[in-house]
Amino acid sequence: MRTLKGFLPSHEEDATEEELLQLQGERVNIEGDHENKHLKSKAKAEKEMKRLRELLSIIDDAARVAEQHDLKLEKARRCTAALEDISCPYEELHNQKSHSGPLKPLRYAQ
Repeated sequence: MRTLKGFLPSHEEDATEEELLQLQGERVNIEGDHENKHLKSKAKAEKEMKRLRELLSIIDDAARVAEQHDLKLEKARRCTAALEDISCPYEELHNQKSHSGPLKPLRYAQ
């Protein structure tokens, strides 16, 4: 059986202190890169959650305006129901990404 001895002469020698420090620095850089990627990913997820909450708040506000300012109650209820249909996929997405549990339904839905 053939050996690799001689093919990688640098592996036969002990590493110098300088080489060990360089390797340790590279490891720290790699770990730092992973941590930075994780922090960026977390910040992106938090930003997306904030946008989802803002969107759901706008839809909720629209339902409230319909209930408060439309004199025809049936028309206002249809509007609110339509807004609930619109918000449903966003609420589901928010709930999937959130650790706090499901959102409350629209305040003004009947």
